Amino acid sequence: MDIEQYGPEKIQEYFGSESGLAAFVDGYRVRQEQLHMAQAVMSALINSEFLLTEVGTGVGKSFGYLIPAVLWTLQSGERVVVATRTKALQKQLIEKDLPDLQRLFKTSLVWAEAKGRENYLCWNKYIGILAGRRSLSDEETDFLGAVLSWAENTKSGDRNELSLNSRLARHWSIIGADRQTCQRDLCSFREKCFRLKMLRSLEKASLIVTNHALLLSDRLVNNQILPEYRYLVIDEAHNLDREAFDKFSIRFSHAEMADALNILTTNKGRRENGYLQHIKGYYPNLTEEVNQAVQHVQGAREMTDHFFSQLAKLGSKGANQGYALVLDDRMQESQAFLQMEEQHREWQDQIHLLITHLGELRKQLGGQPEEAEIAGLISIFQGASDNAFRIMEEDRLRSDSLLWIDYHEGRPSSISTATVGTNEMLHNRLFEQMESVVLVSATLTVNGSFEYMIGRLGLEPVEEQQRLNTLLEDSPFPYQKQACLLALSDMPEPESREFSEQVAAALQIILEVMQGRTMVLFTSRQQLVDVSEMLRPVVERQGITLLVQNEDGDFSTLLNRFIELDHTVLMGLDTFWEGIDLRGDLLECLVLVKLPFRPPSEPFSSACMRHCSLKKLNGFQNFTLPDAAVRFKQGSGRLIRSEKDRGVLVVLDPRLWRKQYGKVFTGSIPIKNRLMVKKADLAEQIRNWLNLHPEEEK
Repeated sequence: MDIEQYGPEKIQEYFGSESGLAAFVDGYRVRQEQLHMAQAVMSALINSEFLLTEVGTGVGKSFGYLIPAVLWTLQSGERVVVATRTKALQKQLIEKDLPDLQRLFKTSLVWAEAKGRENYLCWNKYIGILAGRRSLSDEETDFLGAVLSWAENTKSGDRNELSLNSRLARHWSIIGADRQTCQRDLCSFREKCFRLKMLRSLEKASLIVTNHALLLSDRLVNNQILPEYRYLVIDEAHNLDREAFDKFSIRFSHAEMADALNILTTNKGRRENGYLQHIKGYYPNLTEEVNQAVQHVQGAREMTDHFFSQLAKLGSKGANQGYALVLDDRMQESQAFLQMEEQHREWQDQIHLLITHLGELRKQLGGQPEEAEIAGLISIFQGASDNAFRIMEEDRLRSDSLLWIDYHEGRPSSISTATVGTNEMLHNRLFEQMESVVLVSATLTVNGSFEYMIGRLGLEPVEEQQRLNTLLEDSPFPYQKQACLLALSDMPEPESREFSEQVAAALQIILEVMQGRTMVLFTSRQQLVDVSEMLRPVVERQGITLLVQNEDGDFSTLLNRFIELDHTVLMGLDTFWEGIDLRGDLLECLVLVKLPFRPPSEPFSSACMRHCSLKKLNGFQNFTLPDAAVRFKQGSGRLIRSEKDRGVLVVLDPRLWRKQYGKVFTGSIPIKNRLMVKKADLAEQIRNWLNLHPEEEK
């Protein structure tokens, strides 16, 4: 059949008022913006082009790319991969949107979901635990008891089928598949492997839905996970560069190393446990070899501890929950770092001794089931050795690399390195191999321009080839009637000592009016703690429930309680700045405490700033400001989620109106009703906009 029959000019029938789409999607409304997007996506696929498109809230972007993608794969026979950042959107596509389109097209479209191996039960690890090859803590024993029935009956092995509390769920790794311990062809449970079943389903699929992390992991291993494809749709594309930075970095982790050593041998009281003890029990003839291996494990454990203790001398921020220390040239030339290099070399010597001895033990176990387990552990230690060498001996000497230490509760947990030019890596590893790529998000422009994202995502070479098109479709919602921005004019500077106190005072005014229905977004964990401590006793006396991230529950728990309870205010950090869909009167007031500039000490920020420096670009203008504007746009986008919503956005950061760059933030959001007010007038302005009166404030 002629592919042209599904060209942009033919696609309109699927989005018209009489279309089948309206018959299969509850509440579907015709949107010209959605039609324009779908036509642009179809054109990009047909003409082997790239499309960078921003579509505002309410356009319906998932159908805007899914319909042309499905039509394209059905007619051309080409496989299409769709990648999202969040699990929620991935689940929506698989469980709702694609089944709707299956009924619409009345065709045998075959799609599949690609997930990381850590989502699947590993039969080898599970059976090994049942056989006593690994000792369990009391909590791990409770976890195993909770999943036994599921493990014996599951068809998919997908952990999403489980419903466990957070205390038990955190022990999933003892039975979950992972790259390091996978025995691959040597595994005796290969035919039952849930991950391999998933991979085989991908080979049969015309359309694959996955996430950014797996998409990028696939490129790191030269397309060994996903089947071959040349057509790609990336949703939530504003996060791709940040995800690429994490995925393309190299890490040497204390916990991962300790876990691998503990699999071999560990002490529980006076008793030695672990896989080596299992081998000694089953193969008495190998007792001497096992005892030597135990000594090498102990040596490796001591050297690992010494190495990370040396890292601690380079600096720490006390008992912070999480902190990253970027190692500048001065730190890398310090005496502490030179001693760390010496510790690294001694650690490498000890690890190589362990690897060599385990290799000899593996040979003597040739043909036995334990051989594969030892081979997997050798792979873990070799990988750790390679990563540590890359970090300490190679990348740290390169001007385009960044070196940093991650701390947890005041102690160094890992050391990492990354190439600062994420955009170049995206182009070289991903985009250069694609025939057509569609990148979609509700937040890709800054002040109406795609220039920042074109640079951040590595699309400049495609633009130079004249293969890049852009499309900006605004939200169809009547923001002029729905939303108002209130900027406080009498707040102190964000870095001042009084700022947190004044934030608490402003929030008290807001909540006296709103009596709940409010979400407050912070950029600093410490500031969130400080403000919540001041605010909690005040609002609770008023009958308002305060939900604070990391204090009153995890992300999903807080969100569910916010929806279920009346008179509730939710205070959160980064995870609440996007992907939250609270419609109607659930959320009527959104407070942004500070403009979301990333901390310059954060590795991603440091890498981007160094990349700008290498390119002789102004870091603030070319990264810090536009990055914050995109995040501001994401955060403010939580307020209006449907045509019937009405709400007020309150910004407490005075830089929004005091600084010239504030216009970049206000110019990047669809809310055009803006008013500068003093705290004394804040309550009245909120009442006026929301048509509230004191007797209505419940």
